[in-house]
Amino acid sequence: GVFGFMLWFICLPIFLSVYVPFTFLSAVAIIIAIVYYYYMISVEEKINVQKWGDEYRAYMKDVPRLIGIPKSKKTE
Repeated sequence: GVFGFMLWFICLPIFLSVYVPFTFLSAVAIIIAIVYYYYMISVEEKINVQKWGDEYRAYMKDVPRLIGIPKSKKTE
């Protein structure tokens, strides 16, 4: 859900650029939104680790931080 919400804030200024000019402040707002959501995800992960412990750590190894962005597989 967070990834979709982040994409909404990235795409909204681009879609509205037909009616409202895309400015430097639009680009800054997009960057701030991405940083904020990434920070929010890391805080939520810490809370979930405290809540569920090793079970959540094992989940984090299998599932990427942002769904839709593939996690690289390490070969041994």
